[in-house]
Amino acid sequence: MVHRGYLKELGREVAIKEIKPEAAPGLITSNNTFSAELNAITSVKHKNLVKLFGWCKGNRSSFAEYMCCCWKKENDRLFLVYERLPKGSLHDHLHKRAQTLPWETRYKIVKDITSPLLYLHHECDQLILHRDIKPGNILLDDNFSAKLGDFSLSRIADPGHSRIMTVPVGSERYLDPECKIPEGKVEFSRSSDIYSYGIVLLEITRGKQGMVKGQVWEHYINRSILKAADHRLNGEFDKSDMERVICPRALVLLP
Repeated sequence: MVHRGYLKELGREVAIKEIKPEAAPGLITSNNTFSAELNAITSVKHKNLVKLFGWCKGNRSSFAEYMCCCWKKENDRLFLVYERLPKGSLHDHLHKRAQTLPWETRYKIVKDITSPLLYLHHECDQLILHRDIKPGNILLDDNFSAKLGDFSLSRIADPGHSRIMTVPVGSERYLDPECKIPEGKVEFSRSSDIYSYGIVLLEITRGKQGMVKGQVWEHYINRSILKAADHRLNGEFDKSDMERVICPRALVLLP
């Protein structure tokens, strides 16, 4: 559940995500390292990452001197306080808005979300795995610049192995198949995030949800990849850019 709040000290609106134990079993228990990792993530700075101002759980918080208007004191809930972006999520613009996002805007969004992912995986002091990359977690400002948000499932990976072992988490549609098991722990790594990122690229280019990799691959084999593009664009896109994003090899070719 996401609330709309206001931080008086900063004079700005914020988005407050409330996580309840029944919605994410084991995520906010006292015997895990989530709180410590949230503190580490608040120190990460990148222009295309949604700023996380802080968190609250019970009487513990990373910004005790101020709180938002909708703060509640139940000890069984975790609140994450983010900057609020006025245009909402990429998911809404792809699937719920009457007006179709033009290709120029979509291509800009692709590059905007590629940059922070590279930063989290290779350029910041600690390797951070996002673990829930999806259009709903890509937020847009007034200029349709995109920011990757929602670190509620993020984890800091073992620097020696670049992976973590944990229970399967993330959104089913975007979750790496290798991270799906009925029970027990699975391995998350950079490739897990990249898989989710690839599914998001397909959704941006096709404008559709669902597992469409097979259809795209068939077009790729038949050298008709542009037929996989969102029909609502009416062919109004740069062919070279579309191919770079929609083809499987495009994951590492973006400037």
